[in-house]
Amino acid sequence: MKTQNTFNDKDEVKKIETKLRTSMKNQRALLYELEKKKAYLLFNCKSMSEYLDKRFPEMHKSHAYRLLASARVEEHINPNSPIGEIKESVLRPLTSYKPKDIKTIWKQACKLAKEDEKKAPTAKHVKNAILLVASDEDLENIELIEQEAEILLQKFSKADIENLIRLLKKPK
Repeated sequence: MKTQNTFNDKDEVKKIETKLRTSMKNQRALLYELEKKKAYLLFNCKSMSEYLDKRFPEMHKSHAYRLLASARVEEHINPNSPIGEIKESVLRPLTSYKPKDIKTIWKQACKLAKEDEKKAPTAKHVKNAILLVASDEDLENIELIEQEAEILLQKFSKADIENLIRLLKKPK
């Protein structure tokens, strides 16, 4: 059975919103469902970001985006399982990788977990898998970014850097 791609009813969305506000369990899955089925359209929002501001002012956007990013990774890793079975902290290191790389890294993390006689990979397994799978170019880029970040932190305050990031993210 194929699931529908969008919501047709505000009441259905409001039930999910209530669950999202009142329970820490399955927040990632609930939030992802709202995004995937474009709940924001029912509330005349142009984007998920606007929807979050309007409907969930109490939720930090960075938290919501971490949950959404990890839900996308989890769905990519295991499209036939419900979202929320893998800890967000385990998925987080994978959120900045391309889908084909995610699968390769995840397979390596599973191998590492098996070697440690664990049922499922931990965040440490994922981080180690990233190091094993990453190309020399990736590792050089990581080193350069770390060096540049260190220089920025010496020259500017954290608040200055956060303001700069906000300015860079503003739509033109």
